[in-house]
Amino acid sequence: MSSAPFSRRSAPIPSADRPDPSYWTSYDHFMIEREARAARHAYVSALFGRWLSATSRRARAFASRMFAAPSGTRTPARPHA
Repeated sequence: MSSAPFSRRSAPIPSADRPDPSYWTSYDHFMIEREARAARHAYVSALFGRWLSATSRRARAFASRMFAAPSGTRTPARPHA
């Protein structure tokens, strides 16, 4: 027996709105794999973009806290001449 959950003999009969994979050409398989790669690429790119945006936002907030003047101090008064 194979380790796949469905073999061709025990695969469910495709419904009317789904094409039958047994008639797919190698081009059909190529295009499905191409679309899957494009979808994965879009997902990973968006994931990386969100991570980069959040990281830069946190870095800016951290830098503003580190390099800002302490909140309890006032600037010294300038003497009048």
